[in-house]
Amino acid sequence: MYLVLNPGVYIGHLLLLLPVDRRSRVAQMFHLQGQALRLWLLGRLVSMVFVGVTSAIGLLLLDVPMALTLGLIAGLATFIPYLGPILGAIPAVLVAFLVSPMVALYVAILYFVIESVESSLIYPLAQRHVVHIPPAYTVLIQIGGGVLGGLPGVILATPLAVVAAVAIQMLYVEDVLGESVEVLGDQ
Repeated sequence: MYLVLNPGVYIGHLLLLLPVDRRSRVAQMFHLQGQALRLWLLGRLVSMVFVGVTSAIGLLLLDVPMALTLGLIAGLATFIPYLGPILGAIPAVLVAFLVSPMVALYVAILYFVIESVESSLIYPLAQRHVVHIPPAYTVLIQIGGGVLGGLPGVILATPLAVVAAVAIQMLYVEDVLGESVEVLGDQ
């Protein structure tokens, strides 16, 4: 929490551990990592709000109990790419079963439509101007995060991948290989 609230102090201390001639490059990397994380989070936030609001409205129209709470759960679960929407739909379908199996089917269809619109329209539009990691990489990263750290590993896998991608692009591809590359977060 301290690191998030005041990263400059900690970055300054880390930079003191490096040779003087590398400090400015690593400081630039830290800056771009922060920028890339902010942009990635902005893209996720747009998707989360869309899924949460449309789920709540759809559930209200279907007269599902706790529609606002279930919409909030769906929106928050969307933070986890690909796996989150499934996790967010499960409670809504289970609660809808309390009303009737037909309502549960309608809720499953509603979540499928919302997720289809989010993944094919909203998310690509939001990511067009922010950080984007290809889907196959994201899934592999999440599997690795899940194996190493369970559910927290899955949740943190993609943001950590954004940070790692910036470091690899700058410190290896640009500095070691001498290739020019568009670094994530460098707008």
